[in-house]
Amino acid sequence: MLVAEDIIRKQINRDEDCTEVSLRLMAMRTTMLSLIGERDSLGGSERLLDLEEQLKAGIPGGQQEAQVRSVAVNDDPLAWKIAELRGQLLELGSAVRQLNKSGLDSAAAQLLLVRKRAELEDLMKLAKS
Repeated sequence: MLVAEDIIRKQINRDEDCTEVSLRLMAMRTTMLSLIGERDSLGGSERLLDLEEQLKAGIPGGQQEAQVRSVAVNDDPLAWKIAELRGQLLELGSAVRQLNKSGLDSAAAQLLLVRKRAELEDLMKLAKS
């Protein structure tokens, strides 16, 4: 989500259309709210940590999000795409863990995760050349 927000800011600053990224961000937020609601319905009530609190607590996801965000502010379109994919991989990994924890089928999410990883590998190779 952080990557999408950064991309939207950059597109607005360049007077570009940010509709597609904005719609994806809204979909991410809707998914996040449904996951929080599901967690709460299963008895979870702990407060969610923000990025700064995750970094202070040494939570690995917080460190990865900070790295993704720092790359996303770069004006290089390829770096943006790589950062965006890394953010999607973090979110998909979280969704897979949540589905597994809930006892639900995560095969579709795992397949998408594998595809996104392959796409990221291709972009990384492209960036090196």
